[in-house]
Amino acid sequence: MGVIHGTTLAFGLMKTQGYGHIINISSIAGLLPIPGQALYNTTKYAVVGLTQSLQLELRPYGIRLSVVCPGAIATSIFYKPIIGKAAEPDPKRIPTEAIGPELAAKEILSSVAKAKEIIVLPFRDRMAYWIYKAAPHLLACTFRKVNEKRRAHDTNQ
Repeated sequence: MGVIHGTTLAFGLMKTQGYGHIINISSIAGLLPIPGQALYNTTKYAVVGLTQSLQLELRPYGIRLSVVCPGAIATSIFYKPIIGKAAEPDPKRIPTEAIGPELAAKEILSSVAKAKEIIVLPFRDRMAYWIYKAAPHLLACTFRKVNEKRRAHDTNQ
């Protein structure tokens, strides 16, 4: 609901001034059906859908929208739970393909300056999104294999 409330508030202000750019944050999981995360994927797909719908609806008011769909960004999200006691910071828990938050911010700002509507980063995830758009069955096959390995691992535990 936070994205809806924030977007509504920003729209009111930007409509009055006659221009603006709303940036919503989703996730790569809002563009790709990542196995084992159906609930999370659903909420992130909703952010992408809301933003894309409003891109069309708010343009007559001079308002642009972008949705940022990051993959792995090297932040505390990898060791800090939403609820409960945070684990000690452990760089080993951050995926090796993660990019730093400073680089992510630069990429996002550069993409917003170019009025990109869907911003996917890092590059590896942008490539996965392009592949999925062009040939969904290729990435779906990979996801199925990942899911099978995950289930086999869970069964053996």
